[in-house]
Formats: sequence, C-alpha cells, structure tokens
Amino acid sequence: KFTFTVNALDNDTIENVLDSPTAQTILISQIREQIKSHRVDGVNIDFEYSGDADAQYVTEFSDFSKKLSAALKKQNPQIELSLSIMPLSARQNDIYAFAKLVPIYDHFIGMSYDYYGQNADISGPTAPMYGFAENKYFFDVSTTYADYLKFIPKNKLVMGIPYYGWERAVLNGKTFKSKTYPPASPDNYSAVISYARGREDKDLLKNQCQWEIGRAHV
Repeated sequence: KFTFTVNALDNDTIENVLDSPTAQTILISQIREQIKSHRVDGVNIDFEYSGDADAQYVTEFSDFSKKLSAALKKQNPQIELSLSIMPLSARQNDIYAFAKLVPIYDHFIGMSYDYYGQNADISGPTAPMYGFAENKYFFDVSTTYADYLKFIPKNKLVMGIPYYGWERAVLNGKTFKSKTYPPASPDNYSAVISYARGREDKDLLKNQCQWEIGRAHV
C-alpha cells in the first residue's frame, strides 16, 4: 500500500492552518486531488507541534481531523488515515486529544526515534529501548509505547523504527553522553549514519563509537 504524508513541522504553520477555515478547506481539497491523481491508499498527517498548546489548538486540530476524515471517506471509504505522533505526545500538552482522535484515525504511527537527534546538546542513542526509569536517558521507547497504550488501542499502533543513527563531534569521546559542540562552533558536526554502515564499518570502533543493544516488547 502507498501512503503519502502531509507535514507541518513548526508551530506557526500549524497554528495558521488551524486558525483558518479557508486554509483547511484548501488543504483538504489538495489532499483529495492527490488521492485522485495518484490513486494512493492512505494519507498520513504529520503535524509536529512543539511545547504546550493552547486549548483552542487542541480543539481545532480535532475538528480539522474530523473534517478531513469525513471528506476522505466520502471520496473513498477504503482510504486509510493515519497520524504521526511524537514520543512524548501521550504525556505532554501538545495538540493531540486522543479521546477524540482515536475514533477518527485508522492508525497512529509512533515516531520512536530521534530521542537524541541532529541538534541534541549531548550525544545519545537515536532510540534507547530502556533507561528512562533509571534516569539514564531523558526518555525511552518502551516508556513511549506504555504511554501510548493508555490512550490508543494496540491494533491501531504502528511503531516507527529508525534504521539509522547520528555521527557527531563531541567534546570528550571517552565519556558517556558527552556534550556535543554548540551549533555556532566550527567543530560542530552531525551526520546520519545508516544501519548497514553502523554494523559493518570497522573504523567506527576506532573512533570510540558507543553501542547499546536492547529489545522492547509491546
């Protein structure tokens, strides 16, 4: 099956869409046209709101989701509508009111990656399986899905898996969770490293690559 993603990755864009019925109507019309033109099987909404959201935006996102679903299902009852959610979405006050959204969306895709992302101020694993309870990491994958399951039925959850990591320049490669160079520093460096290279590149061991391997069960 083929799904395309509609994303908004900053608060201003998301708020501008949610504040404007006209913008929502245009967006929904454009999504329907893409479905018609490319005969896709599903649509994924990826609105990544940062920080606490005002109650009005929580309500407006739920209302937008309801309008979008009704329009898409009218066009094609078989279309699948999914929502990407961030690791902390089940415990922070972002725009997702799960009680209202669960009946609307067919699937919820957990973005269980980039816990320590490109701009992290310390070097840590992209998707730590455990460690939150022990204060080893600020959060982890197992806790993320335990949180999700408090609000979302298991059969609607899809786990997003990172087949990559981050290679970074750090202040002291011999220490655990070393600080990275600040963005303004000429020594600042970060780049995606693929899973294949991470497993096969022997140079990484000589460059003090830190590994952590674990399993999570949902």
